[in-house]
Amino acid sequence: MRILIVEDNLIIAERMKEMFGAENEVFSAPDGRCAMKLVNGQSFDVIILDLGLPDMYGVDLCRCLRERTNVPIIFATIENSDETIVRCLEAGGDDFVSKPFSFKVLKARVEAQVRRFDMCRSDALSEKAHDLIVDKVMDSLTVTERGILEILIKNSGCLVERGFLLERIWDNGGNYVEDNALSVNVSRLRKKLREAMGRAPIETVKGIGYRWIDEQEF
Repeated sequence: MRILIVEDNLIIAERMKEMFGAENEVFSAPDGRCAMKLVNGQSFDVIILDLGLPDMYGVDLCRCLRERTNVPIIFATIENSDETIVRCLEAGGDDFVSKPFSFKVLKARVEAQVRRFDMCRSDALSEKAHDLIVDKVMDSLTVTERGILEILIKNSGCLVERGFLLERIWDNGGNYVEDNALSVNVSRLRKKLREAMGRAPIETVKGIGYRWIDEQEF
C-alpha cells in the first residue's frame, strides 16, 4: 500500500510513517505544494490530509487533489466541528478523524478505505448501473459515492435504511462515522448525477433512508 501523509507537524508525520512503514510505502508532504507535486508524479492508494497546512487550507487542497485522483482521502485534524466535517466531506473527503486520535483507529480506517477502493476497482458497478449511469458520472465518483450508488441501484425501487448503508459502506457497523457523513455523501452524489443526467433519482425518506427511483416513475 502506498500512503501519502500531508501533515506539517513533523512529529505526528513521523509517528504515522513509523506506524505504516513496516508493511507499506509511506511518503510525507509538509504542505500543499509538496503534496500536489507528489500526486502529479506518482500514484497512491490513500491520502491522509491535515487541514491546517502552512500554504493552503486542507479543504482547498482536497478539491485540487480530487481533480487528479479518486483514491480515498482521510482528513486527520484537530478541527472537529460539524461545519468543518461537512466541509471536508463536501470537498471530496471519504472519512474524518479528529485529533488527538488513536493510531490504531487511524490504521483501521485507512485499511478499510483501501479495501473498499480495491473492491470498487476490481468489481465495477453492476451492468444495470452502467446502463443507467453515464461514464462521465462514474469517472467523477469517490469510492464512498460509488458504494452508495451500487447499493441503491441494486435495490432499485426499495427503501434502503440509513443503518444498512452505514454497515455496508463503513466498517464496524458505522460506529465511528459522524452522523453527517452519509447525508453529505448522498448530497454530493445527487449533485454529480444531476449535473451529468439532468436529474438525481434518489428519494430521501426523512429519518429512515433513501430509495433509487426507477426511470418510469419520473
